[in-house]
Amino acid sequence: MSNPANNWSYYLCAEIVELPIKQSDKQMCVYPTLDEDTTDYDQLNQKIKNYSDNIPFLLRKLDEFVADEQSIEPGNYYLSRILFVNSSTDIHRKEHYIGIKVCWNGCNFSELH
Repeated sequence: MSNPANNWSYYLCAEIVELPIKQSDKQMCVYPTLDEDTTDYDQLNQKIKNYSDNIPFLLRKLDEFVADEQSIEPGNYYLSRILFVNSSTDIHRKEHYIGIKVCWNGCNFSELH
């Protein structure tokens, strides 16, 4: 069954925060897009589940976007959440907590253990 809000377009993005996280400093934060605009709310809901269940797949998806579109310095980052965003307002409608530390080497992400 489709969501009644299907007349809006939505996209998914991740929230990546620079490490170390310090309370006193303004952190660099980027929001790479995971999936472009679609009106299929239910399909994006399924993609959130797929990303959260398969972290290596999520990191490969981030590699594609960050390498092409986002300039961030190599270093350690915190992949905090996936946001489900309404395209017309840029207000996020839903979020899914991920909470993993990652390293960006300038070409790809890897999970820090």
